[in-house]
Amino acid sequence: MFCPKCGNILLDTDKFCTSCGAPVQPAQEGTRVNTPCQHPHKTGELPAVTPGEAVRLYVSRYADFSGRSRRSEYWGAQLVVWIISAALGMLFKEGSLLLSLWSLAILVPNLSSMVRRLHDVGRSWTWMLWNLLPIVGQIIVLVAICTDSVPEANQWGESPKYH
Repeated sequence: MFCPKCGNILLDTDKFCTSCGAPVQPAQEGTRVNTPCQHPHKTGELPAVTPGEAVRLYVSRYADFSGRSRRSEYWGAQLVVWIISAALGMLFKEGSLLLSLWSLAILVPNLSSMVRRLHDVGRSWTWMLWNLLPIVGQIIVLVAICTDSVPEANQWGESPKYH
């Protein structure tokens, strides 16, 4: 289900949009639940995910290795994680218990968000193995996760960016 105001993807049980707060009407019998909103984007592209929404999705989908994630969802969450990591790194010395716990806490969400991002560009999780190849492999993965979403549905679901 989509928000009628901003186009944000919603759960069928949501009464208000998690992004803009607009009230959402439940789907009536016989209507299509997954009909996107009508907004000014002529390309059929939904608005980008805000950093706040990206962090919410990062936390709520922390161990979800299925589905797809848009670039704005991936990079918005990564930006916040990097800022927190840098702040913790400045406050505590290397090897401290808090830094170790933080690194452990973000390990699974980082892996799952990268897998979903790779799914969005039509790649499987095995593309993360390129990271084992110094420099060149990391550039290959970076190019893949920076690539625009595949607009068509693929084996990991419908595109979260296009409707």
